[in-house]
Parts: sequence; structure tokens; C-alpha cells
Amino acid sequence: MYLETAKIKPSYLLVGANPRLIDEWQIAPNLWDAVRVSVDRRGEEGLYILTGSNSIDRTKIMHTGTGRIDRLVMYPMSLFETGESNGTVSLAELFKTGAMPEDGFESSLSLTA
Repeated sequence: MYLETAKIKPSYLLVGANPRLIDEWQIAPNLWDAVRVSVDRRGEEGLYILTGSNSIDRTKIMHTGTGRIDRLVMYPMSLFETGESNGTVSLAELFKTGAMPEDGFESSLSLTA
């Protein structure tokens, strides 16, 4: 339903509370141009967050986004950032120093949530 709406009337998908998150926008690249038009009309910052991969057919978008759309490169989160590690073991330190405790490491983490 959303993809069909994006093809027919992409501006309908921009209606609602802001900031509005549009994930995998590159599947419906005309959303990029709809966002540009909306930003031009409203003249506000931070209205939309477009997320997705960097693989986009650039022939499908009409403008670069200059002055309206900022790009931010995102990298995968580390286990420490997601809370799945307490940071006791640092791979950087292991490679830098080669030090490994004789008895290994103890963790306060458990397998249960």
C-alpha cells in the first residue's frame, strides 16, 4: 500500500507529526523530490529523516538535495553501544598490547534478558 501511495501521491506519506521517519526511501525514490518540495514550502529544518542504503538509482531523483537535505554516514553499532557488552574486553587493546589474562575474563552479563 505504501509503495503504491509513494508512486501515485508521495506527498501523502509526508503528512503527520514531525520529524517523520521514512525508512528505505530509495525503494520509492520520488519521495526524495516530495521531501524537497515539502521543505521548500514549509521552510523548516528537521522535518524528515530518510534512512536506507546508499544504493540508489540517481536517475530516478530530480535534484541533489543541496541546501535541503544533509547526508550522514551511519556505521553499525558495536556490542558495547547496544548494551550487549560491558566493555571489559577491548579488541583494540588486545591487538595493541597482546595481553590476555591467564584465566580469561569474567562478565557480569547473563544470557537472560
